[in-house]
Amino acid sequence: MSQLDLKIGPKIKAFRRQLGLQANKLAEELSISPSYLNLIEGGKRKIDGDLLLKICEKLNIELSQLTSKTDLNLENTLSEILDDELFEDLDILGPEVKDLVGTNPKIGKAIVRLGDILKKKDHELINKIEKISGKIVDGRKSSFPGEVISDFLQKNKNYFPKLEEFANKVF
Repeated sequence: MSQLDLKIGPKIKAFRRQLGLQANKLAEELSISPSYLNLIEGGKRKIDGDLLLKICEKLNIELSQLTSKTDLNLENTLSEILDDELFEDLDILGPEVKDLVGTNPKIGKAIVRLGDILKKKDHELINKIEKISGKIVDGRKSSFPGEVISDFLQKNKNYFPKLEEFANKVF
């Protein structure tokens, strides 16, 4: 398995940044040039074992934190979330998702958490619309909440005789 497969360089950069450590300061502590550290962090230079161990010591991390493979389940979940039409204009590709999971799994997990919250809020909103309208809204999973609301408003021509009654019950 090569260094490129493991994305060691970008992981080093992520850990360094988490510590708030400047690249030139780390390079000085490692007795290497800042440009060489930049090449390592960019995945453009290989790291020998001694330097790798020294980096782990300076960043106060275990070697396994740099050499573990990416979480395939997280990668798939993120890909599914980012495949939503909400993000289609961003054109996020598989390799970009893989890089994110490999170098910043915490950010990947945060995106998954936000996706779960959005889905939950989406279902809550649709349930409220169904309660107000008294009708089942089709396509829950494929429709964005704004589209569901817009369709509902247009269909009812902004006239809701039961809305005041419903609002009194809810509020």
